[in-house]
Amino acid sequence: MSELRDQVDETAERSGFAGVVRLEQAGAVPLDAAYGLADRRHEIAMTTDSQLGMASGSKTFTALVVLRLVEEGLLALSTTARQVLGAGLPLIADDVTIEHLLSHRSGIGDYLDEDAVDSEEYELPVSAHRLVTTEDFLPILDRHPAKFPAGERFSYCNGAFVVLREETLADMRTARSEPDPGESRCYGLGVWLHAGTPQITMSGADAGCRSGRAITPTRTTATVISTTMSGAWPVAEIVDAHA
Repeated sequence: MSELRDQVDETAERSGFAGVVRLEQAGAVPLDAAYGLADRRHEIAMTTDSQLGMASGSKTFTALVVLRLVEEGLLALSTTARQVLGAGLPLIADDVTIEHLLSHRSGIGDYLDEDAVDSEEYELPVSAHRLVTTEDFLPILDRHPAKFPAGERFSYCNGAFVVLREETLADMRTARSEPDPGESRCYGLGVWLHAGTPQITMSGADAGCRSGRAITPTRTTATVISTTMSGAWPVAEIVDAHA
């Protein structure tokens, strides 16, 4: 895999990539490397043990928690958000279900509507450092009317997964997938699915971070995490080609 390492090294140097790259194939690890700085201000080098943000990659873990509750019979995909939320977040329609929320088909209003704004330029209505717990997000969720009836279509929704987080649905235990327009993939219940291949992908992007992990049934896992929004893609394309 020296060819792969050479290609990634060259691309990382050319693009200014800062982050980590790992490729696992059937138990072997042909590539495990770090590039650039983890802390630019203090000039601390990136290592493969550096802790980095993964943005929307965490949606997969939220989905796993919720689906475990479904498996245990504590919730159902048909359970409505209203059954659990009670009077909370009244702008969420009464027929929105957990499945709608997991598959980005709920139609609920979003604090970061990627259909309407550029996520790279968007400014949150409150300072980001105030958004520490799920409850911190609820006031900015509770001001956006529904975009469309539940189940009508796909629309990527960050707010849906805030609703699903453990302080709202996932911890209240007493309580499919459609094509992404213009792309050959669709969103399942917490992961991206790809047409014509069994590969699944966890991905996320936020200010100062871009993450992606592709997993195939052949025990191949490709992971790229970058400290910049655009930095991961040139490297990820090379790693995916060798996966």
